[in-house]
Amino acid sequence: MTDVARRSGILGWFAPMRWLMIGLFVSLGALLLAAAGVARHILLHHHAKLRREALSVHDATPESDLEWEP
Repeated sequence: MTDVARRSGILGWFAPMRWLMIGLFVSLGALLLAAAGVARHILLHHHAKLRREALSVHDATPESDLEWEP
């Protein structure tokens, strides 16, 4: 059996390249998922901060101890 015939088997020459490509795509998918999670986390905290600031402006009671003089 020649060297080329041995490489053409099911775990032949292209098997390591196939596993490297699978690993690349899995890693890329995990990276995209992590980036989406970080973006979601930032957006949620940003919106929560804006909501807190808006509520604090509306909840502020006007100063009622001021005396009006005619």
